[in-house]
Amino acid sequence: MSLDELIAGLENDNMERLRWLVAVELGISPYCLSDWETVKCGAHMAAGRRAGAEAGANPAFDPALFERMRKGGGDGAGA
Repeated sequence: MSLDELIAGLENDNMERLRWLVAVELGISPYCLSDWETVKCGAHMAAGRRAGAEAGANPAFDPALFERMRKGGGDGAGA
């Protein structure tokens, strides 16, 4: 498979592209999340960016909680 063929295949695989975008944003392996978790994280990322573009920074964002979750520490709620 050539590089062009690989890129063409990825252009048509929206889930794989979303998985990598979410993984890069979170600094995790792209295979740590299920399809549902990938879609849910991607939707939250898009909603956060939209809200941020409309109203500035998200006041509900907790950077410490984000870092704990990004490092696999969870949210403390047993989820």
